Amino acid sequence: MWGPYTIAATTLVLTLLSFLDKNNRLWVLVILVAVFVFIHTIVSVFRDQNIVRRLGKRYDEIQRNAVQIIASLGDLSGNHFDLWMVDLYLPSRRWYFMWKIPFIGYKRKLSRQLAVSLVDVSTAQPSYDLKNSPHGQCFTSAKSRNWYNKEYRGNLDIGTWGSLDETGNSELASNYGILSLSPIVDQLGRNCAGVLVVHVKPQEDKILRAIGVLQSSRGKRLLHNACITLHGLLMK
Repeated sequence: MWGPYTIAATTLVLTLLSFLDKNNRLWVLVILVAVFVFIHTIVSVFRDQNIVRRLGKRYDEIQRNAVQIIASLGDLSGNHFDLWMVDLYLPSRRWYFMWKIPFIGYKRKLSRQLAVSLVDVSTAQPSYDLKNSPHGQCFTSAKSRNWYNKEYRGNLDIGTWGSLDETGNSELASNYGILSLSPIVDQLGRNCAGVLVVHVKPQEDKILRAIGVLQSSRGKRLLHNACITLHGLLMK
C-alpha cells in the first residue's frame, strides 16, 4: 500500500481527474486521492527517518561490521588493510514547493551516514542523486554495481563508466580509483535499505589489487553476506 507503484498510480489518477468535468462528486474524489497522496508522503518520510535513527541506535554494531569488512578485504588482498575504505549510504528526502497538485514534492537522494577507513579519511561526496550516479542505480535496481577509473588500466569490462556522462565520470575519478556498490538487502534480495560502498584511492597499484579481490568469488560472497547482516541491523 505504501510502495512506489501505489503512489505513482495514485498521482496519475489525480492528474487525470484534474482534466475532467468539475462537478461536486468528482471533486470529492479528487480530495480523497489528494489526501491519500499526502498521507503516503508522510509515511514514506517516517520510514526514511526511522532507518537513519536505527543507524544511530546501533551505530557501534554497524561500525564494527564495517571495520570487519575492511579486515576481511585486507586478508584477501595480502594484508593490505590500508587499501580499503567503506561508506554506508542511506536514503533521504529533500522537500520543495510546486504550483500544481499535490503542491508539495520531494527529491530522494542517498546520504552518507558512515565512513570507515583504517588510515585515510574518506573524500567521498556526502550525497548522490538516485538517477545520475552508480550509487543511485545500485539502490533503485537492488543490484551490485562496479565502477573503476579506466584511465589507469584501459578498457576492462567490469565497470559502469560507459553509463555515465563525462562530467559524472570526472567527478567520480577525482575521489575514487575503483568503486564496489552493493545493495543492502535481505536474504531474498529484497527491501533495499541503502548502499554499501567499498572503494580505494585513484592510484594504479591500489586499483589493480582491489580489482582482483572484488572480482573473486570470496570477495563477492563477503560483501553479499555483509549486506545481509547490515540489513538485519538497520531493520530491527
